[in-house]
Amino acid sequence: MFAERLKKIRIKRGYTQQTAAETLNLSVRSYQRYEAVNGQCDPPLSTLISIADLFNVSIDYLLGRDEFLRSLGVSFEEY
Repeated sequence: MFAERLKKIRIKRGYTQQTAAETLNLSVRSYQRYEAVNGQCDPPLSTLISIADLFNVSIDYLLGRDEFLRSLGVSFEEY
C-alpha cells in the first residue's frame, strides 16, 4: 500500500523520482526502493516524515490508515 500511495502522490504533485530523491537528500535508487511494488524497502521514520512533509500528506495516508481513521470519525483530506 505504501509504495502505491507514494508513487500516486509523487505523480500528482508533479515530481519525478529524481527530483523527489534530490529534495529528500536520498539517492535515486533508495527512493525507487520505496516505490517498488514488491515493497523492497520501508523508509526509516525520519524519512517517512520528510516524505509526508514534502508531498503535504499525512503519514496515516501514506501507510493506508485513512480508512481506519475514518471509522473512528476522524476527518481529513487525503491529498
